[in-house]
Amino acid sequence: MDLDYKEVCNLDEIENIYKNTQQLQDLSMWWETIWGYIPITDRFSQGYDKYAGGTKGRLIAYYPADNSRKVILYDHKFNQVNDIYLPDKLNNAFIHVTVDDRVVVLLQTSQTTCIVYKNGRKLSTVSFDLAADVRACDFWDNGCIFCTRSNKICYLENFTKLHHLQETPTDIFKIIAIPPNYTENNEPIFFAYGLEQYLYVGNSERLKQLPIASTIMECCLNSDYSFLAILYATGEMMIVKSDLSDVWARVQVNDAEDTVFNMTWFGDLILITHTDDVTICSQYGVDDIRTCSATPLVFADDTTALIFEPGQLTVGTFIPQEFRDATRKTDPSPAYTLIQAFVEKSGRVIDEMQVKRTLETAINSCITASYYTYDIKLQKTFVSAAAFGLSFCENRQSYDLMACVKSLRIMNAIKDTLNIIMPTKNVSDTNPVILPMKFANLGMFDIAAEVADFLGVDCPQIMTEWCCVIMNAYADSDDNAFQLIEKRKSEQLFNAADIARCAAQLNRQRLSVRIAALETYPAKLVNFYVQNQDWEGALSTALRSCDTCRFYNVILRAIQEAGKEFVQTFILQNPEAISVIESLAECNPKKDNPSFSDEVLASIYRNVSEQNMNLIFRKQTLILGGAQGLETINMSKQLFKAKNKEENTSLGKNAIEFTSNAILYREASETATNKYGSKYGITPEMPINKIIEILLDESIVEALTFAKEDAKMDDKRARIIIARAVVNKGKDSMLGYMAKSFPDQRAFIVAMLIARNKRAQAEIFINSIPEEKAREEMMNKYKEKAYNVSELGSSNICPNVLIKTALF
Repeated sequence: MDLDYKEVCNLDEIENIYKNTQQLQDLSMWWETIWGYIPITDRFSQGYDKYAGGTKGRLIAYYPADNSRKVILYDHKFNQVNDIYLPDKLNNAFIHVTVDDRVVVLLQTSQTTCIVYKNGRKLSTVSFDLAADVRACDFWDNGCIFCTRSNKICYLENFTKLHHLQETPTDIFKIIAIPPNYTENNEPIFFAYGLEQYLYVGNSERLKQLPIASTIMECCLNSDYSFLAILYATGEMMIVKSDLSDVWARVQVNDAEDTVFNMTWFGDLILITHTDDVTICSQYGVDDIRTCSATPLVFADDTTALIFEPGQLTVGTFIPQEFRDATRKTDPSPAYTLIQAFVEKSGRVIDEMQVKRTLETAINSCITASYYTYDIKLQKTFVSAAAFGLSFCENRQSYDLMACVKSLRIMNAIKDTLNIIMPTKNVSDTNPVILPMKFANLGMFDIAAEVADFLGVDCPQIMTEWCCVIMNAYADSDDNAFQLIEKRKSEQLFNAADIARCAAQLNRQRLSVRIAALETYPAKLVNFYVQNQDWEGALSTALRSCDTCRFYNVILRAIQEAGKEFVQTFILQNPEAISVIESLAECNPKKDNPSFSDEVLASIYRNVSEQNMNLIFRKQTLILGGAQGLETINMSKQLFKAKNKEENTSLGKNAIEFTSNAILYREASETATNKYGSKYGITPEMPINKIIEILLDESIVEALTFAKEDAKMDDKRARIIIARAVVNKGKDSMLGYMAKSFPDQRAFIVAMLIARNKRAQAEIFINSIPEEKAREEMMNKYKEKAYNVSELGSSNICPNVLIKTALF
């Protein structure tokens, strides 16, 4: 092995590590001093200042007790990395840091306001008048619960939607809660208390006032919200189940006169912060006391405890039995024996382990143990010993070892580059996209790109964050910022919609519009226009996005914000929108909102011109079939009094043509029912397009034969419908056949695949074209991004067929 043995631990060092591990009841743990110097001073006091973050690889947010106008962000060496400036005339603020380092601030000015920040940008702001200041607050990553000085308890869902839960009869000074995703009715259950000897427990439906023996000093829930720890002013701690069904423990943990700054769960243990120590408690009482040089700053979760004090950061970690086995010299385990063989380079010991069949157990133990230390030298010892053992195994794969090394490399990069402690468990559990963004958020874009490549994830947010830095660097020049951003538009991870949205968040509205114009996919711009209250842009892009549900939701929002007349005007000016709106009356959205589709449809019909109605008839002739078509005829007769006898009017002629086609499709549906009904569940009420899609399960030839012979469709239209069904239903195995047999529909198919973000399938389809010249021409156009949604509107089939995916 090409390894410098100075980079790994010797056996004496490993034995010392075992001696430093700690056994508390049935729990094994050990404490590592990560950094020997941290510029933290005595002014940091959890009793008065506010802190958030720390665990799970999060930055530390600090809001001083003097009601400062800014929140300061620190890494775990307490280097200042960012400032967030808050509004003027601030009375108070409560802070939280999410796992992706968004900072949530619930602040009090003349109103109560919740602002979500990302790298100093405001992502969202919501204000409400509560007639009283907020006194206490408890956060989660998807919301918070708080109480006011008028004793109202409120829940802020997703930091945007306010719910009033209860009002207590006495003053409340602290509140904690079980979040909605841990409760049966999907709303928080809170625990609140003040100076009175009562504990309030409740939700929106009921409130219980529970008398208690003494005033509560601190109260906290464990990581899975199953247990509640209550510390009384007498120094007694009670642990109960969070449903209050049973008392788990009742122990004395400190004297009544001791000052308590903080109490938090650390796995199954509880850490209580005093003036100069951290008391470690369990259900059996005080298990240990860690003396500190000053009042420490403590963060903890289910796996890790961070204790900051002037001069150092100490990290506590629960360790599995494999870690103790790998470091125990007395009565050596297979893992220790393997490490010894590796250090001494002894193949003889490995042979003995193979005879005893303990080598595989030793390898697994070394891999597991390496996850539980931040010491790179010790990590290398465990990993190298496992690799040494693997080299003697003929059939054993190295997947577990490779996954271990991958997690350790990310953890070490975050620790050494960002000065942030993030355990390997959190590295594995975190969305992979968040990990490279931790580097990008601090301006390390080159490393962020390397991490994303190492993890094998696409992370367009890196490019977006880089563009934000450019915008801030050229704060006074939209032209210079746009010039640099535009140069990146050809890169794969360039997302103009997200960048435009960030520009708007930075109050660069003109720049955001220019950047939005660089986006080639309309669907990505819908949210941007909605957030900017540009309803014409939102409706236009939603209509061009080929997504009926998205268009429907934008219409609802536009009616609320811009008014029904504005929406009607837009729809009447866009023929495709007229047809989509009509079809919505027949689609699933009607079930969710029975009045909307019919009401808007009727109001549009009352104002639509005969010319537009003729267009609708022509389109519906191509789309509808069976009972659905006949129902639309009856509705048209009622609204327009267009009788079949009125052959001399263009409207009457179209009605007759539409009726004859609908009847023909009905007959075709009955034919398909008789022929395939028992096998595929086809009924006469099904539209022709739906029947064609079902018959694709038989074969493309069968579906094409039915469309042409039974439904009397022309060949070109039948192939378009089949192509659309193959793409929509994800029948990728049929793309190769279509590449050979559907030459006139190739551009259409590629555009459909691109519109649905199926670029890999689009490339496979193009490469399956048998004619070399046609294949090369199409691939060149594909690379030049020449195929887009404009290919979807062909002369022989209306755009509505492609937009209205919910219809069939």
